[in-house]
Amino acid sequence: MKIKNRTWVLYNNKPHFVISCYPEETRLHTLDEKRITVPTKDLSTMVVPTFEIGEQVLYVDTYHEKLRGKLVTIVDYNNSGYAPYEVKHANEYKHVTPFDIAKINY
Repeated sequence: MKIKNRTWVLYNNKPHFVISCYPEETRLHTLDEKRITVPTKDLSTMVVPTFEIGEQVLYVDTYHEKLRGKLVTIVDYNNSGYAPYEVKHANEYKHVTPFDIAKINY
């Protein structure tokens, strides 16, 4: 399996962002803002959730405490890697990962 830089992978059944990948080890950025180095053989590919600009979603992470459990609107997508979505709630704008937000199913 070929792991690429600046992509999401599964490590210990949790999503992690690839900072740099080498044949033997890979540096990852965790969802709780830590940097770790792990054996590349322990990683697997995954499907990353996608969202559309204008879509209302639920903020489910704890990093931006005031947004937790609130409906936010996706206002921009910049494909910059770790936190590519910009969301808005009231007059507050934040950059978030695809795993900080969840689709609303009515």
